Amino acid sequence: IGLNVAKLLEDTHNIRIIELNEDRAMSLADELNHALVLQGNASDEDLLLEEGIENTDLFLALTDSDEVNVIVSILAKRLGAHKTIALVKRDVYASLAEQSDDVDIIVSPDQITVGGILSHIRKGDTMKVHSLQHGEAEAIEVVVHGDKNTSKVVGSMIKDLPLPEGVVVGAIVRDNELLMGSKKLVIEQGDHVLMMLTDVGKIHQVEALFSENE
Repeated sequence: IGLNVAKLLEDTHNIRIIELNEDRAMSLADELNHALVLQGNASDEDLLLEEGIENTDLFLALTDSDEVNVIVSILAKRLGAHKTIALVKRDVYASLAEQSDDVDIIVSPDQITVGGILSHIRKGDTMKVHSLQHGEAEAIEVVVHGDKNTSKVVGSMIKDLPLPEGVVVGAIVRDNELLMGSKKLVIEQGDHVLMMLTDVGKIHQVEALFSENE
């Protein structure tokens, strides 16, 4: 899951991965284009400080060890990370993490998807990502900003939107009213557009389409 998140975000975010195993670290570095892979221990306080943990918006602990994930999340938060997410399988460690103010979000293997992680990384109200069908699909909620001059979608009918293959508009929430996503429905400023997609890799294309021009 960590590798997939890094692949999706490395072009637009400053991503660092800490991997203890040297061979695995080299393999990750080969698979990624821009993310920085560090061979080391995530519980190494000096390493975290050297890499600017105090400027980290989100620290994700996604190892196979509940103990490690909880401990390094607590350490990262106390060293200045703005938000921490820990992958926890066993209830005893989930309970421990819940008692700590230093673990902001706890996710279980049954709940975790790339989209689920992305929903915590996105800023503002532009996009929210929700897991569906046990991770087999993702639901995206996008808030439409701008007007016909600054938006690529305002004033367009759903049937005319250049959506990536596999992305379908299911409904629009407008002024607290749910509108079914008929082909002739016109997108307006402030709409909450609800879409489904089966390939989380298409999220960047959807985000670009609905982003407001500068």
